[in-house]
Amino acid sequence: MANMELVDMPLDIINMVITHLELRDRLRLRNVSRRFREVVDATPFEFEFIQIYRDDNMIIFTYPGFALGYTGVRHCTIWIGDGGRLRRHRRTPTQVALEYFCRLLSPRSTSINALEIHVRGEDNERFLIDLLLCMQTIEWQRRGPIDVRTVSLQARTLSPAMKWMNASRKLGGNCRVETAPTVSFFGGGITGLANSNILSFLADIFVCAVISSQDAVDILHRLLQNANFHKMELILDFDSIFNVAEFARLLDVPMVIPFQLHHRLQIPNSDEDIIITFDQRVLVYEKIARQHEQI
Repeated sequence: MANMELVDMPLDIINMVITHLELRDRLRLRNVSRRFREVVDATPFEFEFIQIYRDDNMIIFTYPGFALGYTGVRHCTIWIGDGGRLRRHRRTPTQVALEYFCRLLSPRSTSINALEIHVRGEDNERFLIDLLLCMQTIEWQRRGPIDVRTVSLQARTLSPAMKWMNASRKLGGNCRVETAPTVSFFGGGITGLANSNILSFLADIFVCAVISSQDAVDILHRLLQNANFHKMELILDFDSIFNVAEFARLLDVPMVIPFQLHHRLQIPNSDEDIIITFDQRVLVYEKIARQHEQI
């Protein structure tokens, strides 16, 4: 009698076994052989959540059952959730983290219930752009969009003035800078994310950014086209050239109180509205059901 191997079992039986495996067990099984890799990749799997956190010191990707941390500058060290070090790579933490993220989501059988992105630090826009390019690569490999239900995004950046103060503090207060660099957060990062098919599921957004009045209008128009959008809280950086009176004029809405705005905008072909509020350098867009609230 010929020896039977696990891969010789009927495919539906193998799929039933793989379906009940946790993520880490699926990844271990995937590394057994090329045949198992093909079977695992073809078996549907939903990530209950994926959390992406990035600051100046570390990148952390949290998946169901485990987390991976990436540290370093030009060379990357990978850490697992219990503090143990896995290995070192001669590439940057961003490259290593996004490569693994791409590998996990490239199979078309995978989906995400909730994707949470929390980015802070000086180079957060660069990271968001790299993340967008990574997701575009995933879409190309999947030959279709990433299946994700909701996406929440928090992004924070220091204003040019704060960056100058930090640099001055590090150099003992003797730092002289003729011109501080400008930060245009929506130039490539958030605008690119909002315009991509990948993150058309953006639901909750919290950002600190440098924008103009026209930028705020453009962002609002993009959100009107996003059926999944719920709320965006935008803290205006002190270098912003946003003017609430000009913003109200561009929207053709009246201002009742100087330097403040509260307006309800109807969404075309929808039973929902967007409440627009501005007060003390905080601009908020929030979607509500039309029948649940009245101004």
